[in-house]
Amino acid sequence: MNDDKQALLTIKNILSEIVRTIPTLQEAKGAGRIFELYVLMKLARKLRTLKWDIEVLSPDGTSTDTFIQRAGAPSGFNPKDSNGPTSLRIVKGDAVYEIWNGIQFQGRSDTRHEIDISVIPHAMAQAMRKKNTDSFPFGRPRVCVECKDVMSTGSLDEMRAFVARLYDLTILNIHSSKLYPPPSSHGHIYDSNPPTYAHPPPPITFRDSNTDSFSAIARSTGFSKGTDSLSTYYHIHRFENIVEPSNSADKFIEDLAEWIDQNLH
Repeated sequence: MNDDKQALLTIKNILSEIVRTIPTLQEAKGAGRIFELYVLMKLARKLRTLKWDIEVLSPDGTSTDTFIQRAGAPSGFNPKDSNGPTSLRIVKGDAVYEIWNGIQFQGRSDTRHEIDISVIPHAMAQAMRKKNTDSFPFGRPRVCVECKDVMSTGSLDEMRAFVARLYDLTILNIHSSKLYPPPSSHGHIYDSNPPTYAHPPPPITFRDSNTDSFSAIARSTGFSKGTDSLSTYYHIHRFENIVEPSNSADKFIEDLAEWIDQNLH
């Protein structure tokens, strides 16, 4: 970001609000990681104003006041990893979800795709914890945000790559042959493949999945004009000039939080 120190201060302040004590934060090093953490924490703060309860969870699902951001190479979800990454459990009424940062999801091609910010059902996370081993969710979360903290402008190739990633992660009814053994019910995302948990509903078409999801690229800079038609057709949200503080950052977080509040039940 344009001011990593200011962003890090914002992150720590929000984390202290969540855990209601002096928190422990272990942020990852490397380009863009503070940007991802900034988006995650700003989203948590906005959800709290919308009456969602927020709790930091360790990988095994227990509450903690230590937030550890994944470091190193992208990976799946391992409940036995005491060094993180941690997640945020969000609850409002019967809606219980988790916000993840930097977890890889498995697509139909068996390719694994890292998602910077994702929101997944807490029940699915719990099913993965029961496996007690490193695993990869199979399918596409309904919230999928790519964070880009780079100086270059977002290109058409970047948008193409994002759409292709979503396409590989989208599990339709017609893709049931990819699941073995076949589950008793189908969904848009599973705890793994072979699955023990499915979260409904399964989309009919790729565009249906896009309209029923919040998929976005958030950039600290802007986008080229060539990305307009592709992002509009596939319902990809574009957010640009996300810096701390700014009206554009506030608008991005507000749109994302309100979509979660209105669509995740």
